[in-house]
Amino acid sequence: MSYEEKYQKALAELEASGIRKAHYLPVGHRISKHFGSQSRPPHYNTFYKNTFSMGIWFTVAWGLAMWVFVWSGEGKTYSEAITAAGFAGMIFGLIMGCFYKFTASRKNLSNWDDL
Repeated sequence: MSYEEKYQKALAELEASGIRKAHYLPVGHRISKHFGSQSRPPHYNTFYKNTFSMGIWFTVAWGLAMWVFVWSGEGKTYSEAITAAGFAGMIFGLIMGCFYKFTASRKNLSNWDDL
């Protein structure tokens, strides 16, 4: 079965499960699909992939926003800012990894390979 067929089956399963569309098609996923990525919806990724990908995006976006609006004016060093952003991204990634794994388990979603 092709990627696109699996992807459409996954979207149908997610919609039928009652999960909100904003949760199964987050902004980062929609952006990557727009640029041609063949990524799975987050509920079908592994815990580690969700943790890493969500954590990286959050680290970069939150770190840059905090630097521009807060930290540069407070006189934080680059190493302090990178450490704080990395720690926040790690926590956010773990929370999102747990969220997607728990929701997929609770809604009895199929495994990607079984679609």
